[in-house]
Amino acid sequence: MGYRMRATGRLAAWLAMAGAGLIASQPVAAGTLMAIRSVGEGLGQGIYTPVVEEKIRAVADRLGDAVRQASATGVTIAFGTDAGVFAHGRNAGEFALLTDAGMSSREAVASATIIAAQVLEMGKEIGRLAPGYSADIIALEGNPLDNAALLENVDWVMVRGRVIE
Repeated sequence: MGYRMRATGRLAAWLAMAGAGLIASQPVAAGTLMAIRSVGEGLGQGIYTPVVEEKIRAVADRLGDAVRQASATGVTIAFGTDAGVFAHGRNAGEFALLTDAGMSSREAVASATIIAAQVLEMGKEIGRLAPGYSADIIALEGNPLDNAALLENVDWVMVRGRVIE
């Protein structure tokens, strides 16, 4: 039995409005990609029933396409999730999934900084390195604007002026 994934609810409405030129963009959280990847790690281990496993595989195969379509239609993609299905510290895996879905590394990094701040209605307080903004700083090898997956290997984090290794 085959499953087709289609945009429903708010995403379908946003896609329709953006396609008709009624709106420039609307936010949609993209953290679902990492969540479905983590859920998929349990496939074949007896955690899920066969029917649920089939549905997980069907969704996993189509989710990148949904993000690609939403982005191409002008829907703003914001990095982040409230999903509790993967271990803390794995969120950076979302960057590679977003770029695999067609976003540039620069777009993926913006989705986690400037865009996420705007979606949270905190764009005048966080989301960029600028005077008067609150920001944590990270250090890593390479330029994440060229390869966002580099953000999975952070050397250190500075929070309120203190380096935390």
